[in-house]
Amino acid sequence: MSEEGLIRHDVSLPAGGRWLDLNLGHPDLGSFLDDLIPDWALLKSNFLAEGAPVGYFEHGEGIFMAFRGADLNPGGVPENLIAVRAWCSKTLVVTASRRATRSIQDLVDRVAAGVDPGDGPSLLFGIAKRLAFHLAPLEKEFEVELDAFEDALLAGHDDESQHSDRELARLRRAVLVLRRRVLAVRRGILPQVDLLDDLEEDWPGPIFESDHASLIQEARQRFLRHQEDLDAKRDRTMLLAEEVSGLQEERTNRRTYLFTVVAGVFLPLGFVTGLLGINVGGIPGADNPLAFLWVTLGLLALGVGLWLRLRRTG
Repeated sequence: MSEEGLIRHDVSLPAGGRWLDLNLGHPDLGSFLDDLIPDWALLKSNFLAEGAPVGYFEHGEGIFMAFRGADLNPGGVPENLIAVRAWCSKTLVVTASRRATRSIQDLVDRVAAGVDPGDGPSLLFGIAKRLAFHLAPLEKEFEVELDAFEDALLAGHDDESQHSDRELARLRRAVLVLRRRVLAVRRGILPQVDLLDDLEEDWPGPIFESDHASLIQEARQRFLRHQEDLDAKRDRTMLLAEEVSGLQEERTNRRTYLFTVVAGVFLPLGFVTGLLGINVGGIPGADNPLAFLWVTLGLLALGVGLWLRLRRTG
């Protein structure tokens, strides 16, 4: 069995434990963990499953957990959350993901700098806190985009020429895409809040101690804060989409009204000219050389009067 590319980090903890961070996509991962985790065959399907849901369950002398975190790798899509699997006992922590995460690297650097993460469960909740912490840049990106959309809409209210119909349609699509991204991250956070709630309520296994309660609470509060912020951003995107639709509808109503005014002006003028244009005898002014001038001036006065009347009533 080749361990090249399998072990990302092999960290000796100050308290005497060991932390292994592994490549979840490595073909030898299963056989490697068979020698480390008791009753590995019972855990294997959950640990290696593609798209395993966020959750936890007791396994042997330890506990299995599945988290998710933002993909902050170069070229990665942050809202495509990375699944992080973990199994821990008092002395051994095993984490695995298909792509490296900044949260893991931060903790590795802290341990290398002499910071003691504590026992296995403490390290595990430290990872959860870092996963929540690294959602902040993604939320900041959402915030910047929302502010830019709101500024663009305010400019459109002040000056209709700021946006063409095509630009408004593009803006509405961009808002809906942002809403979809916000919802994707929110769907990844909700089960992690539930996971930490369940841990705090059930207090499973013999490896948890009273000192871990504050760590669970802190990790839960961080995820819960992100959930609330994303709820607010989701509502803002809905309002922005409605605002863009309102601008589009307002423009359509203005054009419809303008068409109605023009039609209202030219309908009676068309009736008059049609009446005077019939080819029968007795048309008044037929022999008067000034009749055409008077009719033209009369139609012009009638048109202006109708226009002003319709503008006033609109």
